[in-house]
Amino acid sequence: MNKTTLLKEKLFGYSYFPVVILFMGSLAFLIFSSQKNTQDLLSFSAKQNAEVLSISLKTFRKIYTEEVILKLQDSEFSIGHEFYKNDKEIPLPASMTILIGEQIKKSGSGSYTSLYSPFPFPWRTNTGGLNDSFKQDAWQFLSEKPTEEFYRIESIGDESYLRYAKADIMQSSCLHCHNTHPKSPKIDWKQGDVRGILEITLPIFAVFEKGKLAIDKQIYTTLISGMLGLLAIAVAILSFRHQLAAEKSLQTNLKNRNSELEQFSYRTSHDLKAPLTSSKRLANFVLEDIEAGNLEEAKLNTTIIHRQMEKLEDLVMDILDLAKADIHQSKIEPIDFKSIFRNTESKLSYLVLETHINLKLSLELLHTPYGERARFTQIIENLTSNAMKYSDTNKPENHVRLTIHDDIHSLYIEIADNGVGIPIEHQPKLFEMFQRFHPGLSTGSGLGLAIVKKHIDHMQGSIICDSSPEGTTFRITLPRQQQP
Repeated sequence: MNKTTLLKEKLFGYSYFPVVILFMGSLAFLIFSSQKNTQDLLSFSAKQNAEVLSISLKTFRKIYTEEVILKLQDSEFSIGHEFYKNDKEIPLPASMTILIGEQIKKSGSGSYTSLYSPFPFPWRTNTGGLNDSFKQDAWQFLSEKPTEEFYRIESIGDESYLRYAKADIMQSSCLHCHNTHPKSPKIDWKQGDVRGILEITLPIFAVFEKGKLAIDKQIYTTLISGMLGLLAIAVAILSFRHQLAAEKSLQTNLKNRNSELEQFSYRTSHDLKAPLTSSKRLANFVLEDIEAGNLEEAKLNTTIIHRQMEKLEDLVMDILDLAKADIHQSKIEPIDFKSIFRNTESKLSYLVLETHINLKLSLELLHTPYGERARFTQIIENLTSNAMKYSDTNKPENHVRLTIHDDIHSLYIEIADNGVGIPIEHQPKLFEMFQRFHPGLSTGSGLGLAIVKKHIDHMQGSIICDSSPEGTTFRITLPRQQQP
């Protein structure tokens, strides 16, 4: 008899009671540790998300200040906080940061950002001061330790939020404006001073509720296991293995998400900088043209700057769409695909005129489809616009066919075109962020298919793609949603 067999006999062969007590005690400790670790892991993930967003906003503000504001100071454009009243005025860096925060808040995700200081400008006295205890505590802590972070979880209304704050440090490029502005509340700023606080607020109630439900399920399993005696040991071992697999899956998922966030932060910073860098150069040309009296050339370059800012706006909107695809929830309602198709056709009418593509809808539905209209709309719009952008001008006729049918279990959506196709070597990365396979044919953020995939994953569906030089077909399968 080997040592392993002897050990099993000693543990399980003589007395069930000590084994059960030991098992229950060990499992109770495990549950306690698991609860704390799960909460710590979820808190860490939320904090990482807040940190990435904080870095992105600070990077954007720095680039905007150095590459746009400083270059336009001596131009026909003024810089102020009432830019929405004046076509020749652009936002201050702080105003731009606040504006981005307001757009994030309007996205419906529950997340928002804020910028505040004990020295707000007069027009921000009501919103930019230290008007709650967290802001006051954050200012006191970060004033003494400006390189660190300050955060805590607070209840706002009926939900829990992570409030994450970082010091906003006075940069050399901002000193002159803050110390000379006639309405500046403080005129003795020095480089490196803590001038304010950038706060990121993220909802975490739903995340912690899911963790709590998982933990409660484990507790109930443990109680049943204790009552079943030795048989419960076997059940508990299987349950324990299942829990380890679930935790490993959670850790892997969080690792992948963090990696995705790192890539997202890097690519977003890069793609945000590109139009700003281009606009900076054009701004220099505008200044030179104005000095030379060449107003027509100055107008042309100003128009190009405007297009670059539109490109930047499109990227920001795609980023917001990508974020909303994970967390946005709207009501379940009957889906009118004819209406969605007509709206898509109208929205993309400029592409229809450019490409002369023939759009066609084929509906064969046995049941009234239900779901979130916004998700179906974005899926159809993104796939249809891609098909139109990458049409093949060498073919005598270009078409996009949208076919929708169902059965008792599923809803099927197919979008087929006879465009240039997707190169086979790029197809494995089809639904990853920032992927563009024909940059010479069209511009875009490279987020369209990633947004489509997130919507379909949210609806617990699947999407496959068949593509060749003859054209591309996307096939979507979704579980049929029942009437609410």
